[in-house]
Amino acid sequence: YWYFGDRAGINFKTGTARADTNGQINTSEGCASISDSKTGDLLFYTDGVSVWNYKHELMTGGTGLAGGYSSTQSALIVPVPEADKKYYIFTSPDLTNNKPITTTSTQFSIVSLKNPGGEVTSLNETLISGTSEKLAGTIDCSGKGYWVLTHLRYSNDFYAFHVTKSGVEPPVISHYDAPSTDHVGGYMKISPNGKKVAIASVMGKSFLALFDFDTKTGKVSNPMLLGDTINRNRKYYGLTFSPDNSK
Repeated sequence: YWYFGDRAGINFKTGTARADTNGQINTSEGCASISDSKTGDLLFYTDGVSVWNYKHELMTGGTGLAGGYSSTQSALIVPVPEADKKYYIFTSPDLTNNKPITTTSTQFSIVSLKNPGGEVTSLNETLISGTSEKLAGTIDCSGKGYWVLTHLRYSNDFYAFHVTKSGVEPPVISHYDAPSTDHVGGYMKISPNGKKVAIASVMGKSFLALFDFDTKTGKVSNPMLLGDTINRNRKYYGLTFSPDNSK
């Protein structure tokens, strides 16, 4: 199940994409949904501010998360490794300049599905301040944990957090040389095989870049600048990788 935009949704459970208008999300940008990996049944979804359960009801404690309706990648759901029915929701800040900014931090909350209706049991734990709206994740090299990746706003630095059964570990920091810019908005994606990272930064001197990613160490390396422009009509914002990792 995928819920996005103004109460839009798609159900992929049967193998054929079907419209689903049950979703309660009304957001301009980032969102996240998660389904049961065995049955395909919906578990919950979020816009980074509120969390709805499989009944499309607000989850207990499921309001006030630190994302935002206009954060590029507002939320990322990650299962707690080796813990049954527990999930992290990582959030990136909403740094839209036409309204008050409530946080500049990447944070996480914890959801428990011990009760099927769900409950947010921990709210807005800060990981790092001064981040952009970029947020991405992938499985680690062991297949038992995850990497959650964010990027600072005003400097060329990635922060990779290893999520294991012990919790969220201190960040692995990767700095790279590139023209300085405001990284606030624009996508960051990790390739399906976990070997590449791409980022688009839309503000200031907009640029597009590709990197190598190591799922063993969390290091980002070998920057390749693909685009660099100050043309206001040609900005880099959205991106993704092909499923076969070739493009």
